[in-house]
Amino acid sequence: MLSKISALALLAASVSAAPAGFCQAPAPWTWEIHGFSSVCTAATCRYSFNVSGPPGPSGQPSFDASGCAGTSVQSGFKSCSQVRVDVPGDVQAQEFNHGIDIGASISVQYTFEQNGVKYTYTGNNSVAHTGNGPAVEFTIIPTEVFAVPSEA
Repeated sequence: MLSKISALALLAASVSAAPAGFCQAPAPWTWEIHGFSSVCTAATCRYSFNVSGPPGPSGQPSFDASGCAGTSVQSGFKSCSQVRVDVPGDVQAQEFNHGIDIGASISVQYTFEQNGVKYTYTGNNSVAHTGNGPAVEFTIIPTEVFAVPSEA
């Protein structure tokens, strides 16, 4: 008969023998920002871009949004002018200006309804203002999610 200590040692040895990488985290869901520009004056900055996201790792629907534009003083998210998603949803954008010589944080919020639940994913990325230079491309990884039952 094994003592309790021997049984624990045997269990610990078998757990430590599990192959490395047994529990790998899935790759992050990334959204692609295309054609980003941000031009500033002394009073405000104006931004514009398009954004797209493939299907998410947990079955989130893909989306494409164009005409995401606004100013750094708009106080809140603003819907992109054209949003293509296969379920009821919206894509909104917002810029948080950190200074004309510093850059801004671009925040994208993707909301959709699926299987009786309304999901809101939000992600952001810091980027330099482009001024009159060429538009830039970058990715955003959603870092926040909220889910609530859809209203009937």
